Parts: sequence; structure tokens; C-alpha cells
Amino acid sequence: AAVLDQLSLTLPELLAVLDKGVKIYVFLDSLDECPGGVRPQSLIDGSRFLGRCRVGVSCRSDQLKSDAAVATKPSLLVSSKLQVQTRYVQPFYAADVADFLQKQASSRLARVTLETLNELIGTLGLDLRRNVSPLLLKMAVDLSVLELDRSAGDIREAVSRLEGSWSASILYRKYLVARAHAAGVPQEHEATFLRGMWSAALLMVNHKTWQAPFPFLTNSFLNAFPPDMSGTALQWMRSGVPLRVEAFTAEATFSFWHKSIAEFLVALAVWIDPRESLVKLNRAFSFDTPAVLRFFQGMAFENEASARYRDFLCGYHLLSIVQNPPHSSAASNALALLTS
Repeated sequence: AAVLDQLSLTLPELLAVLDKGVKIYVFLDSLDECPGGVRPQSLIDGSRFLGRCRVGVSCRSDQLKSDAAVATKPSLLVSSKLQVQTRYVQPFYAADVADFLQKQASSRLARVTLETLNELIGTLGLDLRRNVSPLLLKMAVDLSVLELDRSAGDIREAVSRLEGSWSASILYRKYLVARAHAAGVPQEHEATFLRGMWSAALLMVNHKTWQAPFPFLTNSFLNAFPPDMSGTALQWMRSGVPLRVEAFTAEATFSFWHKSIAEFLVALAVWIDPRESLVKLNRAFSFDTPAVLRFFQGMAFENEASARYRDFLCGYHLLSIVQNPPHSSAASNALALLTS
């Protein structure tokens, strides 16, 4: 149904298009983000559609234990008559990174040169000589340009905002804060803006989905900000949150730009407001969302101050939840964070 909605066609209309010899390629991105996989009956009749179109399915390789699992685990590929080919996306290497940065610099309409971009990314501590994921690289580029814009082109000022020891947690937080500033969010409302996002991420974890009804996000922002700021809060949300949404309506669904953004937000919620966050989380995330623990670890070792805060956080709040849990999932999550 999702494919038909995107094409604005009914199934008979789509079949009529196929009868005319038009070739259609359907790409289903991130199957691993769909709880339980996707069944063809809920998508489109497999025998009439999948057999007549080329279908690509992307999935993180760590979700598939072997090549055979590519054809057996994703429940989309249930027909033995379908020919399945496996392709692995190779990581970025130095030449790929250089080419990517050159294209990014060229597409910024002279706002930033390749030399400036390299200097700003270097300030973040992201080692481009190592295997760098396209996601982290794009976020680093976007963050660098956002901070350069905020500094009115003053590269020294932009560098002062970006510098700091490197970790994925630092990059994600600085990126989200920079987007908030670019959307017009003043510094005094920065924490509330992040709270609006992480409240939606907590709901996603509870409902075991990374694609949720749009009201999850709008209601989270409305609850985070005072009532007299509701209009401004929703405007900041639309401009500043890195999301994918078909329309800003109550009937629409949304997801964050990448699953890892939601995972980071869950970790940030626990880091900043552990008791309230763990009470709200009614599902243990350590089993199927281990990235939350990795982000939490990254926050704990950003600097000496964060390490001391982690000792206090783990030694007081998390331990007290384990000893007197409001519910079993809170105890499980607190224990996983304590031992991470």
C-alpha cells in the first residue's frame, strides 16, 4: 500500500502501466528498521506485482547472519520463484571521501571551499583516513556549514564552536543543536527543543517502530513548551527536526532522518533525565536497540566532567531504579546502562 500511495495509483492502474511494458524498480530502504519485517500481503500482491518489477531491499548486514538469511529472514522474499541476488555496499575509503567532499563543496554555492570544509571537519576530530560511514560524514559536512553560516563566514569562530574531543555522541548533539539554531531556536530554549525530540523517540521505542504517527512528534513538542509558545514550537519543529514526513497532518507518519538519530535521542533522554525517561520507557531496549547503550557510553567519556557525572548518574539515579523499580522494564534498562 505504501508503494501505491507514493505513486498515487490504484493497484489496477499500476498493473495497467506494467502491461504497457513500463519498467518499475521498487526500492525498500532499511528493512531492519521494520519490526518483524514486511509481509508482501501487506504491501502488494506478490505474484502480480513483485514478479513483474525489480525490487531492491536494503538491510544492515549485522541483522543477517549469512547470505542465505538474505532470502529467508526478510519476510518480503517468501516466493521461491523470485531470483534473489545479494550485494554488499562497500565502506567509504579515502578516495570516496575526497570525492564526496569535493561534490559537497561544489554544491554549496561558494558558501564554503573544499579547504575550509576539510579544516572544519578536522576540528571535529573525525579521522577521514579511517573507514567513515556516509551518515557521519554527511552530518559532519552539514554541521560544519551550519556553524560557518552562524558565524557569518568567520572560520575561526566556527572552529571554536566545533572543536572538542571526538565521539559520535558529540557529533549528533552538536548537529541537532546547530539545526535548532538554524531554525531560529534561541539558546534558552535549546534544551526544551531537544526534549521535544527525545519524547517522540521514547514513544517510538515503546511502540517498537521507527516510523510513527506524526502526532507523536507534534504532541511531544506541544507538551515540552508552554501553551503560549505552541505555534512557535511547531514552527521550530518543522524547520529544525531532521525528519521524513509526507505531509504535516495528523494522518501522516514520520520518521527521523535516520534511525540512529532516534537511538541517540533515547540515550540523551536517559543521560539528562534518567528517572523520568526510564519510567516512560515501558519496553527494555538493550536487547534490540544496543546502539542506545553505545551512545550512552560515548556521552560518559566525552570529558572528565562527563565521566564524573556518569559516576553520579549511575551511582545514584540508575542504582536507585534497579533497587526500587517503578516497573520491570525500568529495572532492566537501568541495569543495562549501569553495566555498559
